[in-house]
Amino acid sequence: MVKLSGKVFFFPGLLFGGVIVWAVVQANSFVPAQWHDPLWQDAAGALGRTLEGAITTDPATAIERAIRLMAYAGIFWLSAQFGRDPANARQILWCIAIIGIAYAMYGLSVYTAGNKTILMYEKWSNHGDLTSTFVGRAAYGAYAGMGLLTILALILHSTSQAARSAAKKGQRLIEAIPPSIYCLVCGSIVVATALMLTRSRGAVMVTAIGAAVMLFILIGRTKNRRRSLIGITLLVFGAGISILEISGRGMLGRALHLAQQGSDRGPVHDLAWRMIETAPFTGHGLGSFSQLFYQFRDSTVPWFAPRYDKVHSVYIELIVDLGYIGFGVLMLALLFIVFRLFISIKVRRRHSIFSVLGLGVTIMLGIQNTLDFTLQIPAIAATYAAILGVAFAQSWPSQNQAIDRK
Repeated sequence: MVKLSGKVFFFPGLLFGGVIVWAVVQANSFVPAQWHDPLWQDAAGALGRTLEGAITTDPATAIERAIRLMAYAGIFWLSAQFGRDPANARQILWCIAIIGIAYAMYGLSVYTAGNKTILMYEKWSNHGDLTSTFVGRAAYGAYAGMGLLTILALILHSTSQAARSAAKKGQRLIEAIPPSIYCLVCGSIVVATALMLTRSRGAVMVTAIGAAVMLFILIGRTKNRRRSLIGITLLVFGAGISILEISGRGMLGRALHLAQQGSDRGPVHDLAWRMIETAPFTGHGLGSFSQLFYQFRDSTVPWFAPRYDKVHSVYIELIVDLGYIGFGVLMLALLFIVFRLFISIKVRRRHSIFSVLGLGVTIMLGIQNTLDFTLQIPAIAATYAAILGVAFAQSWPSQNQAIDRK
């Protein structure tokens, strides 16, 4: 099996490794004492004994979160190595699509049966929303959105291959389309319906943006099949409007209600920015927000408000955790991969759909997580890592001895 050479991972791996090292340093006591969180000194005074402090107030959680990040990086690396072969890359996407359809079918079955359980547990929140095996509607909405974009990529890829085959054999396109496309189309309707029934306006909006980005990129770079792609684009958005009319009225009603009432995330974001001001460069350690919330909570957060263990913005929470420098280094590693996808879309003629999918999903999750924390859900982060790994592997030229090894 052909694999990517380690040198293509060197720069993002070096940056990511630096972030992991810094996360471990935050959880240890050998840093200068003035960097330690003041709570350690307060605790030592209250207990009447010396405590070994650290930058973070919760070293165990910081180490656990660092291990989790390394697990996502491992998924990315495995997906990139296995997905270097285009046939393997399609297999990975097919697996993600099938799992997405299965989750949607389960969610629809529970929803139609009364929407009272999550697997064997009684549902304790979002009683009127379809959440499948997830607790939050936004989390399942993000997962369904990734599944829907993956299905769209497979449909476009199969259609493109069928068009080439039809041109060679002198057939009509409809005659060359494989039966699997019809299965994918039916699956996309199931997943899109489940997405609408989540009533997550954010998830629906960012999924639509991701799909639009993918389709417009393909239309812009394709000349001989532009008419077919425009037809598919119109068909996709026509189907989306139809599903919205049938299944999306609850979501639209909730969107209008929240537009009038406003969002309750402003005070939480203000608290997070005050946390950042106290340690702008060192950060407070991975996963520290839930502990810091009680220290910084004030009258701007009503007494009856729920306990927040997330900032509801992945970017702000990462700055709280890692500081500005750590956050910048982590984003630079991700931007290197995304920039590679841009280059692939511009220069590669074959298998560019994988890079297009990676870019579409990145934009989708990138926008959503400015006001949410879906990327902190393991199922979503792991699936995104797998998609990004395939896209990164296929962004490099085929049969290039400089980057391939056996």
